[in-house]
Amino acid sequence: MKKVALIADGWKRLITYAWIAGMKQYIETCDEQIEIYHYNCFGNWNDNKTFNQGEYNIYSLPDLKCFDGIVLDLTNVKDGEVLKETVSRVIESKVPAISLGHFEEQLYYVGMDNTLAIKELMNHLHFEHGCQTFHFMGGPKESSENQKRVESFLERIRTWGFDMEKNPVHYGTFEMNTGEEYFEQLIQQGRQLPEAFVCANDNIAAGLISKAQKYGYNVPGNFCVT
Repeated sequence: MKKVALIADGWKRLITYAWIAGMKQYIETCDEQIEIYHYNCFGNWNDNKTFNQGEYNIYSLPDLKCFDGIVLDLTNVKDGEVLKETVSRVIESKVPAISLGHFEEQLYYVGMDNTLAIKELMNHLHFEHGCQTFHFMGGPKESSENQKRVESFLERIRTWGFDMEKNPVHYGTFEMNTGEEYFEQLIQQGRQLPEAFVCANDNIAAGLISKAQKYGYNVPGNFCVT
């Protein structure tokens, strides 16, 4: 029997069951027996660092050398030290490992071309919709996916010669509250709204649009949101 560990952080209070379902579907096509051991926590939704550390401690429970394979879903880990330590333990185990969404040189990577995706979004907004001012609504600074998306956004701003201060980057989480809180902040501070909000994912975009509508704004009537 083969054993595969799935190490993941939740999306707020939700578990990404699709990862497990997909793995089980593939296992059913295999001739040998494979068991999934799921180590999931919710270390990213509480403001209490001690509580979150207690959640993340589940990552230190398994002896990773006992597994035949490891799948990592660390996209939502906001604590840089936890992220670094978890990845190091996986690499040190020398067990074949796949990282979903978070790029690490020494691990197999399954993810998207974040640089190209944001570049195409920015080109579309600028050339098709005539947008001249942008705000980037990003996820955690520690996320490699988010870092690539930010870099691609800034590359477009520099290429077009736009003012960096008028086209800022905001960091948060990959959750709806990042979009909600940032838009609320813009309104309370009386800041000028951009022609386009470039969001790192759909959750952030949904939160921003929801808050904007409560203030009477129309999307895409008043501004674009990706």
